Amino acid sequence: MNSASEDRPDTPSGAQFWRRIGRSPLWDIMAVVVALVSLVRYAELMPRAARASDFSHYYLSCRMLLEGRSPYATPLVSMAKEYDLVLSPDSTTGTNPPVLQWLFAPFAMLNPRPAFWLWSLLQAAALGASLWLTRLLLEERLTMRAWRFLVCGAVASVPMLIHFTEAQTQLLIGALLLTALALLLKERPTAACLTVVVAGLLKLFPFVLLPWFVWRGGRSWRQRAILAGLSFVAVAIGVAISGLSLWQDFMQHGLPSVGYWSRNFLFNYCLASLVEHCGWSWNVGLTAGCAALAGAYALCLRVREDKVAQFCLVSLAMLAGGTTSWSHYMVLALFPVAAMATRVAANPSWARLLLFTVAVMALDNVDAVTSAIPAGWHLSRLLWVYTPLFGQLTLAAMFATRPSPRESAINPPRSDSST
Repeated sequence: MNSASEDRPDTPSGAQFWRRIGRSPLWDIMAVVVALVSLVRYAELMPRAARASDFSHYYLSCRMLLEGRSPYATPLVSMAKEYDLVLSPDSTTGTNPPVLQWLFAPFAMLNPRPAFWLWSLLQAAALGASLWLTRLLLEERLTMRAWRFLVCGAVASVPMLIHFTEAQTQLLIGALLLTALALLLKERPTAACLTVVVAGLLKLFPFVLLPWFVWRGGRSWRQRAILAGLSFVAVAIGVAISGLSLWQDFMQHGLPSVGYWSRNFLFNYCLASLVEHCGWSWNVGLTAGCAALAGAYALCLRVREDKVAQFCLVSLAMLAGGTTSWSHYMVLALFPVAAMATRVAANPSWARLLLFTVAVMALDNVDAVTSAIPAGWHLSRLLWVYTPLFGQLTLAAMFATRPSPRESAINPPRSDSST
């Protein structure tokens, strides 16, 4: 079979069959039920998280900052006992970049429990913003019914539950990156690049996306050089305002702790971690991650002017090619999942639907239980544990190999054929 025949859309009867299946109201009922059951789980777990490890780490390191001490060079153990909070034995000093420490500092002025709930409210607002921006960016391609499915699926996903019970930051990062994409598509490249800089100063890894925003934001080499220069100046200003000495302490004391967790914790869903746990060195893993990032940028040439597909490609490569990609990082795949869903729905087939379903299920399979796998089956255990990484790579491959759906396929004549 030649490549031209592979790119032909399915027959109308096949597409209509899938749309007829998708229009069943049973799917709507199931989605709502699953989301409601998941909310019960949130209500059960979140009150316990107000004194658990990750939130305690955020809170205590910012308390240290407010008291004028370095959160990176000073152990947090004695303060944890004072506030009756739980710290992980392997993470007893600050590890977040200084800008994120200052962002959390106002919450640390409060007692731990109200601080936890207000921080959770901020993350919920970031989730709402991400879902709204997803609807805005995908426009008519994502119908209202499909958007409701996305909301229910996001609430029901395991990474989302972990994100909230661990009081994490990735939803805020995701909202900033989608804001930057919206600004870029509105031809406001300077604001887009500066928004990515803010996200990068908060958690560092979003800086991986900055070259793409600089490249797509400029129409000439001169414009791109200006955007790169403005971004560099913005980073320098952010570092200076948040405290150069704090950044020095972060580099000296905070990053080694991050590196320890990245290299020794099995459930780190990036290529570097998988490669090292397969028996090669960490440097070989980092090389594989850099190759994945470079490959994603190269594949952007294949999808040409499809900026949404390019953004999804480099975002998924950011997760797979970096040094850390924990369970809660999978919430950053929310927009790529929604974008690919619109493309599969516009031109459905057994193969594409199955591949997409497997990728989404893999992304959700975080912190997988391995007790049923025999002790000697090391490779099988690794393959099972790292299914979220394979989900990232599969979704990225789908964006790289499938063209953007034609307008006629996106908007079928029947107005009631939403999926």
